[in-house]
Amino acid sequence: MHTLEKNLGQLFKPVPARRSDPHRKAREEAKALAKEHGITLEAFKRGEGSGLNVWPSGTMKRSDPWEGDHYAQDWKEAMHMVRTYAGLEGGPSEASMLDATGEEVAVRALVASP
Repeated sequence: MHTLEKNLGQLFKPVPARRSDPHRKAREEAKALAKEHGITLEAFKRGEGSGLNVWPSGTMKRSDPWEGDHYAQDWKEAMHMVRTYAGLEGGPSEASMLDATGEEVAVRALVASP
């Protein structure tokens, strides 16, 4: 009888609780905002890791702030790109500085979102 109780206990033990997803909020917000503004999110696996491509809508009136680099490493980065394409946030900013020869060159830096 004891063996039967033990086996049934293992069979009907509760399912272990899942760990929370740290990217859930950014993923859900990015998907909703992308759908609203016609932005395409393409998730994929690349070798050991995974990533996303974020494609702007075809009706984007200004130039691409990432100059064709649509890869995002995680949902936080993808969320920043979606917000930029939607016009809700600034993208990479341009500044100028002098190079080694003394000529002025454009430098692109990603602006941290608040």
